[in-house]
Amino acid sequence: MGCTVERLVNEHVVSVEGGETVQRGVALMAENGAGAVVVTDATAVVGLFTERDLLNRVVAQGLDAETVTLAEVCSRDLVAIEYDYSCEAAARKMEINGCRRMLVNRNGRFIGMVTLQAVAHELARSGVGRNRFADLFVGLTVAASIVIVALLLYQLPAMMRVAERIG
Repeated sequence: MGCTVERLVNEHVVSVEGGETVQRGVALMAENGAGAVVVTDATAVVGLFTERDLLNRVVAQGLDAETVTLAEVCSRDLVAIEYDYSCEAAARKMEINGCRRMLVNRNGRFIGMVTLQAVAHELARSGVGRNRFADLFVGLTVAASIVIVALLLYQLPAMMRVAERIG
């Protein structure tokens, strides 16, 4: 069976209420070694606050991290995928949407997050044995090319003699 998002989903994401300050969100990210926090309201996910948001929407704008709330500066156009999608589909969706993190849902309900890094590592790991035939074909083609070049070089003196007689 191929790779599915379910195998890679991180269900232990850091979440914080949107009314909390950026300072609190960043502190939670640092405490948990996370590059992002899920921003929620009382009932649902409303956004994602990432290190990139901190730089572009807070620091670059000269905002005060102790007064600005996460809800004011978090990314809201979130990309999500169902848990049973293939890793290939997840990678394509991340590429199309230009994101490195994606929410994972089960029957429309948020269960965690998956990262582009996790998907890429899994695809690389699982693809090692899948391309053996292609690798063999390429190897044989390269070997045949080397043999042809060697034969041409071997025949070069004879071809030069023929060229001198004609010319």
